[in-house]
Amino acid sequence: MENIPNETRSEDGTGTFLVFWTLFNETQNLDVADTSNTSWTNSSVGNLLVILVILLYSSRSSLPNIYIINLAIADFLFMLTIPFLAYLYIEQNWVFGRVICKLVMSVDGMNQFAGVLFLTAMSFDRYLAIVRPISSLKVRSVRKTRLLCTAVWGFSVVLCLPLWMYTDVVLSHNERQNTCGIFWPQTLRKTFVVYAFAVGYILPLLVISTCYFAILAQVSKKALPGMGNKRQRSSRRVAVLVIVAVIVFAICWLPFYAIQLYIEFFLEAAMPSMTATIVYYVSICLSYSNSALNPFVYTFVGKMYRENIKRLLRCKIKTNGSAPGSSQISCQTAISSDTRL
Repeated sequence: MENIPNETRSEDGTGTFLVFWTLFNETQNLDVADTSNTSWTNSSVGNLLVILVILLYSSRSSLPNIYIINLAIADFLFMLTIPFLAYLYIEQNWVFGRVICKLVMSVDGMNQFAGVLFLTAMSFDRYLAIVRPISSLKVRSVRKTRLLCTAVWGFSVVLCLPLWMYTDVVLSHNERQNTCGIFWPQTLRKTFVVYAFAVGYILPLLVISTCYFAILAQVSKKALPGMGNKRQRSSRRVAVLVIVAVIVFAICWLPFYAIQLYIEFFLEAAMPSMTATIVYYVSICLSYSNSALNPFVYTFVGKMYRENIKRLLRCKIKTNGSAPGSSQISCQTAISSDTRL
């Protein structure tokens, strides 16, 4: 969802990332294909494993699992856009048409908003589970959680409508290649950057921080109301997982927003400096890496998730002796009633 100025910072407000990418690529000679392929492979496989583990081995009625699978789906959908963006970065030409261009940019932005909104919802759910476990019993139901996730998807689509409206395919200045980009009117470009920073970063982190300050105050007590020791440990474990995921999100996206704000409000030169170009490229790679890092967060923090990953990877292919050449995949797919991560 990057909002990037064009080669001449033109008054009509149009923008493309090609000037940054061309300058960086020509001077640094980076193999972006390898970088993109590595990120795409890690994130796609990682998030697909998260989805399969929850569907096959974990309780789908567990509220944390409902949020996590939705977050993994958002990250996986975003990964489907990476090959298109990588091609555009490398070839500096768009050959996939106007509709695909709009879809790619919109899904890119939707992942950004959906990701932080799901983390916010998970944090508020942890607040209710730990701080108000009894009074929130009617609120924290499977049905209402699924409705909330549906609302998050819908709200994310609405937030991305400006991207759909102003994304287009145009001829580059040399009129030899097409460019897929977000072309803002002059009056809206700065507004959208501030809007995305506020709605997609600052406000959610404020809500999340408020929730976890209340959680920390509560867990400092020896016992949590309405919970046995086992439930307390499980609830705290989920809280730790969400905290780590939020910290990873904050670190991955802060440089992206910082450079976007710098470009819009402080960059005066028509051509960016090499330092600004490098920081810009690194900020985009770091923001995209958030989708690849989430599965690792679940693996290292979630004990049950690690065990279920091992079960999934131990699936065996059995050969059917009665039918030469035929085989079937055998997995222990019994869904555990344990809701721990």
